[in-house]
Amino acid sequence: MLINNTYTTAHGTAMQINIVFEGDKYGRDDCLTYSRKATGEKLRTDINHDVIPLIEFYSVTEKGSYFISRYYWDTLCVDHDGAGGLCLDGSQRKYDIDSKTYSLMIKDISQATGTTIEEKFNNKNIQAIYDSGGSFELYAKHLACCINPETANAKQLEDIKNILIELTQQVNNALNN
Repeated sequence: MLINNTYTTAHGTAMQINIVFEGDKYGRDDCLTYSRKATGEKLRTDINHDVIPLIEFYSVTEKGSYFISRYYWDTLCVDHDGAGGLCLDGSQRKYDIDSKTYSLMIKDISQATGTTIEEKFNNKNIQAIYDSGGSFELYAKHLACCINPETANAKQLEDIKNILIELTQQVNNALNN
């Protein structure tokens, strides 16, 4: 699913984002299918055991769109080097995404996927995180990075606080058992 927005990198390169959901075709000439049956492998899932979408980045030129990079959706929600941006191709700085554009991309991807922090974390326990193959550190960073405290509304901040309290209690319980 192509997000109907064009983003500009720090170096002026136009970029587009494509979201690959389970069952979608992707890759060169759509030769791959993102599904458990097609790959014969276990796909990466979240704590609800839902398959995590792939996020593809394309450079847009007058000659067409060119694939640059692909990430799992949850990977993009982790702070990259504390800078808040993302380097899509280390050999070509023109694909560096600044923090402001990166935040906009994350917001648009969140809306397009229908994925919110509350859905992924509320009333979930640590064991479910480990059972899904995820790491607690990744999900904690995901929670911390996907909502910007400077722009979040009071309800979002209260939800984050409650989730962190719940996770802290679960960690303490796990340590005491």
